[in-house]
Amino acid sequence: MLLLGFAIVVVSARLTVYSASNIAVALGVPPILIGAKIVATGTSLPELALYLTAVKRGRVQLALGDLPFLLITTVIFWRFIMRGGVSKTGGAVLILTHILFQALVMKV
Repeated sequence: MLLLGFAIVVVSARLTVYSASNIAVALGVPPILIGAKIVATGTSLPELALYLTAVKRGRVQLALGDLPFLLITTVIFWRFIMRGGVSKTGGAVLILTHILFQALVMKV
């Protein structure tokens, strides 16, 4: 089942990228626009489904648990962007924030 699930994810990812590229060409828009809007939204949908399921089952703390880290990383990222881009140090800070988040999630 694990291998089947992995294969489905790989095939679905390739199909998504291929389809997004074709949409960009058909609409005459830059592919980065499609990637930033459609593909990014699509990759967030599984998380949204998890959160909605958690809320439906009464586990609101699971759905809200990511919120502080989301706000922290958004503020850090925005600050780097406003200063001209994400440097190597800035990337390291964002990665360390993600590692901290994963470490805390694994304890729960």
